[in-house]
Amino acid sequence: MNATKKLALCLAVLLAAGLACNFPTGSNGPETSGVPTRTPENMVDVWQDAYQGYLETGVLTLTLTEGQLTEFLNDQLALQPEPLLQDARVRLRPGEMVVTGDYAVSGAIQTEAEIVMEVAIAADGLPRIEVTSGKVGIIPIPVEILDTISFTVNEMLTGQAATQATGFRLTDMTIAQGELYISGTVQQ
Repeated sequence: MNATKKLALCLAVLLAAGLACNFPTGSNGPETSGVPTRTPENMVDVWQDAYQGYLETGVLTLTLTEGQLTEFLNDQLALQPEPLLQDARVRLRPGEMVVTGDYAVSGAIQTEAEIVMEVAIAADGLPRIEVTSGKVGIIPIPVEILDTISFTVNEMLTGQAATQATGFRLTDMTIAQGELYISGTVQQ
């Protein structure tokens, strides 16, 4: 697999895995990862607030900002022995999530990489990701690779979300300017 394919797959899988791994599980509340955070309202606080709201209303609702997602992605990348992406950034625009970062080609040449994704809710209440475009430097990632990334991410989301979030069903997932809004219910 060439470097462009590896980077594209890595970007999409890391972000989707991060989101999927943090799906609510119906346990006694969110657990912390021990990774230090830098924002006043960190991911653990967001999950705790969402879980408390769920206990009160039966609906799990959370809003994630670009900063929170960027921090989470960089924390996940920092756990990798040799991350393909440095200084990752998540931008949320109406209807799409854009992940960018610095990518070192063969350890010598550094360039910007970008993956653009759209999120939706499938009929089964699980998230669906479609990678709509991507590029490494000025070189666009071929459609076939984007389709493969979308397929891989969705297979992973389906497997992880189905096992970790039994009974959880998304009812709304909206990307607005700078925020990702997620809402769902747990079916008993």
